Amino acid sequence: MDELNIVYEAFVEYKGEKIVDSEIANILREIRENKSLFSVSKLLGISYAKLWSTISKIERIYGRKIVDTKRGGRGGGKAELTDFGMKLLELYERAVSNLEKSGLKGKIHEIAEKPEFTVAHSSDPIFSAVLERLGEEMSIESFCVGSGMALAMLTLGEVDVACIHLYDAEDRSYNERYLERFWLKDKVEKIGSFERELVIAYRKNLNFESLEEIIYEILKGNLTVANRNRGSGTRVYFDQILLDYSKKLNMNLNDIKGYKTEFYSHEEVAKQIFDSKFDVGVLLRYHAAKYNLKFIHLTWEKYECYALRDRLCKVKRLRELMNSQWFKSLIELTPGYTLKHG
Repeated sequence: MDELNIVYEAFVEYKGEKIVDSEIANILREIRENKSLFSVSKLLGISYAKLWSTISKIERIYGRKIVDTKRGGRGGGKAELTDFGMKLLELYERAVSNLEKSGLKGKIHEIAEKPEFTVAHSSDPIFSAVLERLGEEMSIESFCVGSGMALAMLTLGEVDVACIHLYDAEDRSYNERYLERFWLKDKVEKIGSFERELVIAYRKNLNFESLEEIIYEILKGNLTVANRNRGSGTRVYFDQILLDYSKKLNMNLNDIKGYKTEFYSHEEVAKQIFDSKFDVGVLLRYHAAKYNLKFIHLTWEKYECYALRDRLCKVKRLRELMNSQWFKSLIELTPGYTLKHG
């Protein structure tokens, strides 16, 4: 008992979720000083994928960007804190200062419960329900970072499972080609899957008779798009639709309004359209129905979970749950979902 200490640390939370602690504050400081994610990852000994997933998680929770990145040439890419990112860091540093003045702040001793397995995934309400149920039984760590980043983290061995829905326009398939590109084909095994309906949704006061009509208005710059974030499977699919139609209609992609504004979940896109801040967006039918939006069907996409073969024993419970009667009933009762389309 003599070795136990009561210690205090400041946190910044949003709706009960921690978005800044001492570790994240350190990352933000280094980005502010070095202006390069690659340099920060080397300096702090954090992989680039893990660093980016940490940033993405905060942006997804709060719905605002904290880091702006620009692709670079010889000098490499550039990263800077946004005004909001700076305010978050300042808020945290003010809280730490107040703790120090009160004499409460001490060296932090944490006995952290090591997660039984880790998973990186794309945003999805069904899979969120799976994670919530698993969390009642065991300790897990999840990163909602989009399909592309999830696959990158699996390639680097930073997570045990990646759940993805990446569309390949060449053969109109999902995920398989990406596993090959990331040299994962022989290293992973699928442990669960389902299909979900993707739609293009729009405000209730608008009227369209076809997908081509909507895309034409988007390309003309007459509709403002609520876009998903880079690296998400939905963004990959939508980009391909825009490219296909721009060629078909002989139009360019430069006049699209709202394209560079990114949102980190289907729910956020639906909210933006519901609140009339944006006109249109690609999202799950589930969220279009939830917010009573008009929509046109796009496709049924495959959402699949892949585990590293040498870690299958760690994720046994996830596999069992995604193949259970409970899961099948959940899929059947949720609009816009099926275990297998057609």
